[in-house]
Amino acid sequence: MSGLYVLSGAEEDVLLVYQTSSGQKHYVPRLGARVIDVSQPRSSTKYLLNLSNNRLKIIDAATFELQAEITGLHCPAQSKSDTLTVGCLHPSKPLFFLGSASPDDPATLQCYDFDHDQELSCLEIASTKRINSTGLENRIVRDAKLSLAALSRDGLHLATVDEWYYDYEVDGVGDREINLKFWTWREKSWTLTTKVENPHGLHQRVLSLTSATLPSHYQEFATFGSDGSVKIWRSGDDLTRGKSAWTLFRTKGISIGYPQRNGVLKYSRDNTTLIISVDETVYVLDTTSNQVQFSIHVGQRITALDTLSKYVLCLLDDSSLLSIWDLSNGSHVLSEPLDRPHSIMAVNHPTTTIALASSSPESEARIVISKLSGTENIKIASFSIAADIRCLLGSESTGNVRFMFIDGSGHVGRIIEQEGSKLVGQDNSAQDIINFSSTPLSRDLNRSTFESPGLSSSRWTDHNLSHVLENSQLSTKEMYEIVVGSLS
Repeated sequence: MSGLYVLSGAEEDVLLVYQTSSGQKHYVPRLGARVIDVSQPRSSTKYLLNLSNNRLKIIDAATFELQAEITGLHCPAQSKSDTLTVGCLHPSKPLFFLGSASPDDPATLQCYDFDHDQELSCLEIASTKRINSTGLENRIVRDAKLSLAALSRDGLHLATVDEWYYDYEVDGVGDREINLKFWTWREKSWTLTTKVENPHGLHQRVLSLTSATLPSHYQEFATFGSDGSVKIWRSGDDLTRGKSAWTLFRTKGISIGYPQRNGVLKYSRDNTTLIISVDETVYVLDTTSNQVQFSIHVGQRITALDTLSKYVLCLLDDSSLLSIWDLSNGSHVLSEPLDRPHSIMAVNHPTTTIALASSSPESEARIVISKLSGTENIKIASFSIAADIRCLLGSESTGNVRFMFIDGSGHVGRIIEQEGSKLVGQDNSAQDIINFSSTPLSRDLNRSTFESPGLSSSRWTDHNLSHVLENSQLSTKEMYEIVVGSLS
């Protein structure tokens, strides 16, 4: 720099420009996140800002106007509070939606094209104030955060839940606002069509959100709330043209008592039942009669739930046990211990395969892929990787991607089945591949350990722009020259 100005990151997502000769200060507000680093080569009239939400911004040094922006995935690393990561895959396109619910992007949902390795859009689910404190007492201001998201079967409708909590009690009760919002894809952008305030009652949280699994003449989402009720929401016949809105179709109370603190809701593959897990029990609700057909007491607290074919899969007791039950009669199929606690799960329905991922700050992450065959769960492959896996998704698109995972540094991994191969047991020479897709300044890394004959690594995606600088041995100035050069 020339020495005439000192640039630094100030509070509330602001860049402070200090003129050394006059002492005047200029503020560039609403950058969207904290400034981690600032760079300006001597020959340039632009500043490069590295932000805490994994974005690079180039602004004009004279006008301070935004010139260009490079976006990386933002997925917070695991913390003591275990920050929630919201993620879902498009049913037919190579797109995934990721919401970090972190302090930097508390209520935004990124839409990312993993074939072209670029962000398509970033939807602001709720407004962000971008201030830290208010009032004479300097009370902390909390933004609303995205807690749940789900896509309809056709990919044209999106449902989200955002929450805002006021820490300071009024008449002994903390204030909580919860909004269920429905969005429709129109003219290359998401449009808010319906907003439902406190859908399960005042101060009652929405614990789970899911969409119907089969296409029909209407679109349908279901929610499970802390009040112990299941609510089904349906759209009008002409929602894509904006002539109707989403309405409550049906409510079913489950006799479990409330308030509930956790619960998971899933549709069966044929849409005939809704499966609800609460504490140690799974309830099977008939969607036609709106009656509970039967319940399954699994014996331990359920931490995650999914369906595969006619089975329900449960992770139990802090995810250190996998338990599988038959949905047709409620009978127990099998249970098997997991080598690590705190696992996350995803399923791939076309191949009837299950992926389990576990990670901790002290060790490498481990992903195990197995195939459900009758009453057996046959392990196909497993691998370890130096990552903190925060989101694991099963794909149902027509491509060869079977699973995707995102870690706390913005890396994306794709588990791909090569053409002509099958997901088979370890004794066969399967040509399955763990593929880490391309990225700007991508690099090949030998950081995975594989335990399957046909399993190998290809390319590792590093979406964390700070890590790109570090691991590629580029300074911020060198990165700046590459970015500016690509723009000219």
